[in-house]
Amino acid sequence: MGRWSARGVRVLVGVAIALTVLRGQQELAQLWSHAVPGAEDVATRSLRNARTTSAAGRAAEVQRSAPAPVREAAPATAASVIAAPAASLAWPVPEPVEIELSADAVLEASLGSGVIITTFANFNHLDFVLNWVAHLRVAGLHNHFVGCTDDELRDELVRRRVRCARVASTMERTEAKWGSSGFAAMGRTKGALVLRLLELDVAWLLFLDLDAVVLRDPLPYLRRAVDSTGADLLMHSDALRPSAPREGVDDGAELEELRRTIAPELNTGLFLIRPTNGTRAAASAWVGVMADDRFFGNWKNDQQAFNAVLRRGMPYSAPGERVVGAFDGRVRLGVLPVHLFASGHTFMVQRLHERLRVRPFAVHVTFVNCDSAGKRWRLREAGEWFGTPDGDEHVDPSARVGAALATTAAATPRPPPTRPDERFLVVEMDLPANLTRGFEPLAAGRVLAVNDSVLHRHWALMNHQLVQLRRALALALATNRTLVLPRLMCGLETVTNFGHSGVRCPECGQQLPYLCPTDHVLRMHYWAGSPPSGPKPAVHIATREYSFLETQRRAALADRLAREHVAVELRASAHGAPARHAVPCELPQCRSPTRELLERTPAAATIVLDVPPGGALLDTDVRERLRAHARAPLVRLTGVTAADVRFADGAAHKAFAETVTWLPGGWCCAKPPAIGKPGHFFYDIWADTLPHTDRWGRHFVDRWEAIVGP
Repeated sequence: MGRWSARGVRVLVGVAIALTVLRGQQELAQLWSHAVPGAEDVATRSLRNARTTSAAGRAAEVQRSAPAPVREAAPATAASVIAAPAASLAWPVPEPVEIELSADAVLEASLGSGVIITTFANFNHLDFVLNWVAHLRVAGLHNHFVGCTDDELRDELVRRRVRCARVASTMERTEAKWGSSGFAAMGRTKGALVLRLLELDVAWLLFLDLDAVVLRDPLPYLRRAVDSTGADLLMHSDALRPSAPREGVDDGAELEELRRTIAPELNTGLFLIRPTNGTRAAASAWVGVMADDRFFGNWKNDQQAFNAVLRRGMPYSAPGERVVGAFDGRVRLGVLPVHLFASGHTFMVQRLHERLRVRPFAVHVTFVNCDSAGKRWRLREAGEWFGTPDGDEHVDPSARVGAALATTAAATPRPPPTRPDERFLVVEMDLPANLTRGFEPLAAGRVLAVNDSVLHRHWALMNHQLVQLRRALALALATNRTLVLPRLMCGLETVTNFGHSGVRCPECGQQLPYLCPTDHVLRMHYWAGSPPSGPKPAVHIATREYSFLETQRRAALADRLAREHVAVELRASAHGAPARHAVPCELPQCRSPTRELLERTPAAATIVLDVPPGGALLDTDVRERLRAHARAPLVRLTGVTAADVRFADGAAHKAFAETVTWLPGGWCCAKPPAIGKPGHFFYDIWADTLPHTDRWGRHFVDRWEAIVGP
């Protein structure tokens, strides 16, 4: 009997370990499934029974202590989620998954860390919610909940085992775009949620907007910062240049020097705040400012309201000062390092983390064009998008959410890398050195004029790439392939609403030309089928981000595609010799791991398509000549400058032309030639075709030229 009992114990221990590992494997899978796990498990009940500290008892402790880390662990990147041990993702979500905004519920949700992490959303942004939660779980942070502004999102998150709370809001289910009534409602919802959590007085609050994703656990750093400064509030900043960055040091950096970084707006999309009488009064004043509809006139928002509140009675910061008395001295305010708590500009335009060799704690996807579609694409380019099971993003939001729900509970801990029938086209761009030179920023204080010579170089560089992009899109459509969008190099940065010297931040050391985010060139909201105005795409052309095959979680896929790829070269010559080989960009900022992989991997087959000089390829001809390789998983195309591509069917060609005509965005801004005149330009994807009429009805007969406006 004794031996049987010991054996039984060993069996039970083995089962318990297996269940723990299985829980970890299912943790992320549940984000993309409808499945609801069964009854509360033993570990969950033990956890709940162990937490007997009352909310009232904890409240006094919060006032005395800085936040404790949830765990001290080696940094985990979002891209390494698949490589991480399964048990590292395991955390049973206690019942109930839906919580009330009460002191006891929030205290329990903080998991003894002293910090509660939160955001809020409506059902329209379900994919962003899933991405937000996935990043926290990868970082080992489970002390969070999502505020739901509608019942649909709450019900969906409960099914997915994501801790959530219903919050009062007048937000609708549509996207809250800047300047809309929904945007004002979103700001009021944020202020009210923050004030409510501060009034509960049980935990520090780390607030993260939906587009602010955690790349590694920031709590140990935040605790050290609070311990060393006594700050009540640490804010993310829109500043573009850190005051004292330390190369290679990514977790010992000091807070920003205030006199250098507090002048730009403090960003309400990412901040840590302690519940004190002063912070509660500041949050109450913030809510009060936003209660008046007139405040949101002239494109104002909740961020400007909070900045105005904090700057009341704020003294001028002395050199070296890193904490200041804000809100009439009642709130001790510090600014988080802009290279470690990065913005969409420092992380995705300047790539400051690469220059300093640091890994940011979080990135807030700001300084982005094209609304949510632009943010989504930025995150995909950065390899930080986990919002859907990598399905087709270029559909309407309801279909996108449907794809996100498709995975079953028995699936792997991550979404599948591609659709089973998806085949790809990768284009080697031609970018000779004469097009990528001469883009040094102008001298400080000088603003570009509409006829500046450097602008002419910019148009030459961009037009050369856009023509190749148009042909690549045509070939992708003709061969029913998904185009991996090429890396685009911009000679000058586009900066919304004001004239500049070539870059947004002349003091930041940004290299030109730069690898520009796709939303700096293309209208990604249009491509996603939700343009703010004008027509929608007439035809659907599947595309992926340029970094699609460059993330760690797709390494095996990339290797397989490389081994099986077919190399296709277009040659423009009547005698079978190319007029000029494609010249890839050799600047360091042009480096493409995809290109390097395909160059060092022998192709499974090589095909040369000869076209007469000045001729065009018909879609029917392309399909016929590539028919033997129609099922090849990847085609690598070079020489796309050799020939244009047309569709034999007139209606099909018209639909394609209409679709790509509206795809490019614009560039902004040069100094307007006169008061009241525009300083922006729009790109023209048909700049090489003469004669032609652009989307604004402007005619080009003998030559193309950049025309300011409309």
